[in-house]
This record gives sequence, C-alpha cells and structure tokens, in this order.
Amino acid sequence: MNKNLKPIAIMIFVFSLLITSVLPIPAVSETAKSQSAEENEIEMYEYNYITKEESFKTIDIEALREKLGITEFLSLSDNPLSDSIANDFADDIIDGQDEPSRIIIGSDDRTQVNASNYPYSGIVHLNITFPDGTEGTGTGFMISYDIMLTAAHCMWQTSLGGNATRMEIRTKQNSTTLNTTFYFPYSWNIPAEYRNNENENYDWCIVRLQNNLGSSTGWFNVATSSGNINSKQITVSGYPSQTFKNGGTQNVNGLQFMHTGTTSNSSTYHVRYNADTSEGQSGSPVYTSDFTVWAIHSRFGTNINYGCRITSTMYTLFQSWISDSIGRWGPSSSQFFGVQIKHSNRYFDIYFANTAPGAKLIQWGTNCSTTSRQYKFILRSSNSYSITARHSGLVLEMNNYSTIEGEQVQQWGYNGGSNQLWRMQGVGNNYFMLINLYSGMAMDVIGGPMGDDMPIGQYRIKAGDNQRFKLVSV
Repeated sequence: MNKNLKPIAIMIFVFSLLITSVLPIPAVSETAKSQSAEENEIEMYEYNYITKEESFKTIDIEALREKLGITEFLSLSDNPLSDSIANDFADDIIDGQDEPSRIIIGSDDRTQVNASNYPYSGIVHLNITFPDGTEGTGTGFMISYDIMLTAAHCMWQTSLGGNATRMEIRTKQNSTTLNTTFYFPYSWNIPAEYRNNENENYDWCIVRLQNNLGSSTGWFNVATSSGNINSKQITVSGYPSQTFKNGGTQNVNGLQFMHTGTTSNSSTYHVRYNADTSEGQSGSPVYTSDFTVWAIHSRFGTNINYGCRITSTMYTLFQSWISDSIGRWGPSSSQFFGVQIKHSNRYFDIYFANTAPGAKLIQWGTNCSTTSRQYKFILRSSNSYSITARHSGLVLEMNNYSTIEGEQVQQWGYNGGSNQLWRMQGVGNNYFMLINLYSGMAMDVIGGPMGDDMPIGQYRIKAGDNQRFKLVSV
C-alpha cells in the first residue's frame, strides 16, 4: 500500500481475494452468489459522476442480444476456480509475506512501454479519491470512442464510503510527473452484485467518459468464448505504483509497464495467468496479440494472477455501450468519405472505377475527388459496418467467405453476410483498422507497397501502417 493511504482494518474471509491495486482491499462476502455466466438478466448500478444521481436497473440480456444481433455466448462449466482461489488466499495469510511478493512471479520481468504508441495508448492512468479521503491509482482501457473498462473496486469501495468522489483520467501518460491535462467520467455502471456484496465474480465496471478520447488513444476489441481460455499467450499492461527490479523497489507511478505470460486455467468467471503485475494495475486489459481483451485484471493469489473473464453477459452489455458510443461519435451513415491509407497517403479505389460485382479494391491517388474513391459507412449491428462504394452502390466484401491471407477485397451487392461487415477498431490519432467480421482479419495493403494500383486484401491483424486508415470528408 502507498504510505499516503489511510490505514484500514480489513476483515478477511476464507473466500476473500487480494487485489492488485494501490487501493485498499475490498472485503468479499462469504455468501457471494454463485451464478451461471449465462444470466438471462442482470441488475446494474449506475452512478452519474456529474449529478451524483444513482439508480439500479435490471437488464434483460436475451432481449438486448436480440436487439444487437448477437448470437455468440459463453457456456462453461470446466475447471471451477472457487476452491483454488480460497486456498491461494489462505496460503498468502499463512506465509505472511509482503503484498508485492504475491504478484510478481519469480523476478519482475515487466518492461516499460511508450504509452503514446498503440496499443499502449489505449490504456489510461486513473487517479482516484474516495469519500473518506483515501487516494489511489488504477488502470483503465478504452473499447470505443468514449467507453472505458476497469475493475469495479477502482470505482466503488464500501469501506471507503462508496463511489469515488474524484476520478482523473490521463491518456498517453509517460512520466512520474503526472500530465496536467486529464479527463473525467460522465457515469459508470457496475453490477449490483458487486455494489451490494463486493462479489469478486463481478469486479468489473463500464465507464462512459465526458470526452471522445478513443479517437486519439485507439481502443481494444473485447471477446467472449464458448470454450476455455487455457494455454493462451496474453499480455497485461497497466500503470503500477512500483516495480521490483535488481533487488530494489522503484516508484514508477505514471509509467506504463507490460508483461507477456500464459493463461493456465479458465472458468466461468475467471482467468488465471502468470504475467507479472503489481499495485495500480487493477483494471488492466488481459489481451492477445490481435489486441483482443479476454479478461479485466483484478486480483492475485499465490504465484498467479487473476482477471474477471469477459462472459457473454458482459460482452452483450459492452456491445450495447459501444453501439451507443458509435451513435455519438461514429461516422454518419448519410455522408461519404475517402478512406486514406496511412503508409502511402493513397485512397481506397475500385479498379478502373468498375461498377460490376467482383471488381477489386486497390489503393490509388492522393485525393478522393472521384466517386470510386468515396464510401459510405452504414452501421448494421452493434459495432460493424457495411462499406458502400459511391460510384457503384456495391459494398466491400471478402469473396465467398474467404479466410485466406492475401485474398483481395472486392465489391458486391449487399446481402447481409458477415463477410460484408467490417468492425472499426481505433488505433490512435484518428486512424482505425477494418476487421472483417467473418474472417477476423484486417484490411491490408498486401505487402505494404507505396504506389498506385496496389491490391487491398485481408491479413492477420498487425496494426502496421498499411492496416491503418482514416476517414476524409468529401
């Protein structure tokens, strides 16, 4: 704990968990509700940061899925974690070791990163004050223009008086001297089960911000799975208060650190992994190399770290908030845009302005004055678009549901297939990637050539400049 924090008496239950944050450890109810992640409804608590109004609302998850057109969902019963989590905690108390030793596995192998560069730019620093005057830090990450995720205990702690009274959000924070520019939330939602019982299964929070930070920072994709998430290489990156290298302790609040590890076990509500973390990293994304988040870092035990797994319920709620965010800040479906490619400064174009189905997409020209270089983005689901070429009225697609790397994008009549839908994923500085909803691959200038008449196809997600695009109004 930081020395400037007030001492707090903490009641420890066998089923409690330690928390990797500079904030005090919230108590966990011994009678925490054990529910399936396939909840038909969930009660959420909302707090308006501006007006201080609070409310509870029960959300029909099935109805929301239907509205958003979501068909995938989680169904897991393997490898429950509840017993092993309790044993880990008991071992921690018996060992009586210092808190940081329980969250660095072996030596501290974390590496400092440049928070100005994607994906680290999509991870934000939180400075938090609670009603009793306790101050602490945490981590959050962007999933849309003005939507951030973090751990619930970064926003609510019963023992400290409830909701955070002040929350400063800093982007691209790269110094132990905190940026003088910071931002505030508009509101946040946490599960009522955490608000009322501090149930560790629900230690997650959706935050709407007052500003569109995502266009500048970029953001992460979120996902849920119908199977386990074991033996998967993941990265955890966030803002620790300290590092423990070369036999000493370094105060690093304001610097971002990452470590890549492997998931060892997953259950309905949790994912375990061996990536190093320390206090202040609660709320960090647990993500794979394609910048997809599978869990929200929240807790630790003996030689292992834990995250709240993104369940189908969480995924559905997140997609609903993303959809609302796109409505506030996304491209207008009534407007045409040129799509400029970062590495070459050239534009999307249909070969020879062909109006026939099957004509291929290329890069061409340094302006978007012709109609074959102008496109309309129409939101078709919670966060995916069809992209219509103005000159032909046809949409961009992957032919015959291709999953082949290097396959070229073509135009075709709209039929609602997932091979015709593209997810915009911000990568910072107003650039974004276009991810095909069917193949999961990114639109890519194949091979990265700079000249005209170069094919645009699909390739695994790299976020290189030949996969980065921005919209130019016409």
